[in-house]
Amino acid sequence: AVAVIEHIREEIRVPSLRTEFFDDKAEVFDALIAARLPGASAAELFGLIERSHSRAWRERLGLAGEIDLASVQAALPEGTLLIDYWSSAQGAAMIAATRERAALLPLTVDDVAVEALVEALAPAGDRTDWRAAARTLGTRLLPPADWFAGVTHVVVVPSGALSLVPFEVLSRGERLLIEEAAVAYTPTAATLL
Repeated sequence: AVAVIEHIREEIRVPSLRTEFFDDKAEVFDALIAARLPGASAAELFGLIERSHSRAWRERLGLAGEIDLASVQAALPEGTLLIDYWSSAQGAAMIAATRERAALLPLTVDDVAVEALVEALAPAGDRTDWRAAARTLGTRLLPPADWFAGVTHVVVVPSGALSLVPFEVLSRGERLLIEEAAVAYTPTAATLL
């Protein structure tokens, strides 16, 4: 189904229609990613995640072909950690990658916890309780501590409900992520190329 969708899309010659074509096709990519998740390698899942959310961006950036994990890793500056998320109703996972290593890390996204943090940080929110929500989400959404050794920059590719999360305020132990590294966002890892 994914191959058919991509083939049909490539045949569309009007750029705006080509971009809009994927809008209601995400479920097909999500089903494929969810089916492959249990036995997939980081490189395989990264390719599927990037295919699902970067086709329009790749066109805008003039990048041809598939985006592979090895190319992105080679483009990462020293001291940079890429965290590429996939989050849908069918599951969630992250690809953590530096120049030297990459791993697929399944995770559970708690929409209630995400909403609690967003509401606590909102102008009319309960600004005293945001640290507890940030600590809870930090333990669930960030890679293990050993991934942050020597890291000075974190690049986040959010997905789904995670697009609402201000990763800077997530806690790693007693410290906020922003206290340890500069945090940047991108809609697709393809922008790193």
